[in-house]
Amino acid sequence: MPHEQINLPTLSATLAVPEIPESKISSNLRDLATRTRGDVLDLESLAEKLAKDSHYSPAGRRAKLHDEIVKLQQGLARRQDVLKAAAAQLEADEVTLYRVPQNDPGNYVAELRDAETRRWLEGLPPEQRSAALKRPEIAMAAARSPIPGPVAEVGQAMWRAEVERTQSDAVAELSARREAIDSASVPLRMAMNIAQRAETGR
Repeated sequence: MPHEQINLPTLSATLAVPEIPESKISSNLRDLATRTRGDVLDLESLAEKLAKDSHYSPAGRRAKLHDEIVKLQQGLARRQDVLKAAAAQLEADEVTLYRVPQNDPGNYVAELRDAETRRWLEGLPPEQRSAALKRPEIAMAAARSPIPGPVAEVGQAMWRAEVERTQSDAVAELSARREAIDSASVPLRMAMNIAQRAETGR
């Protein structure tokens, strides 16, 4: 149970709605952050009113405030789920964007050619290997390696760079979404801390 008097305004003095970078989910996250701040301010207002309301006994004030804190925590938990879902979708979209194109299923000739190219690359001195990897077809063979290693890492890094060069708008959108999620998570974490401290009276 919370203590009878809780200095909620002091606890939330630094809670503000952050700048949310523009992306296709910005409006939803901005609304989430705004509602989070509003709910905390509503809790503060209720605490102040209860402290002045003589119709409530001390136990009644604590019970009423406790109920509102529980509601706040439940709302914050739902918003946390929204952020987790947004982050999971972002990760899935990043995997899709940067996925290395594979050979057609059943194209064993291409698979064999890739495997032979990778073995050839692994046998080259570093300088010659770097030069060979500048050829797109060789870099792609390296990127498609199912076995982690230096050759695969270089090939995949080169493919990633190619995606960033040719699909800069999609890359920028993913970056903006990540920043938006990170920004929206700040007031949510602060509000959860405020609710916890209010509940324990600390």
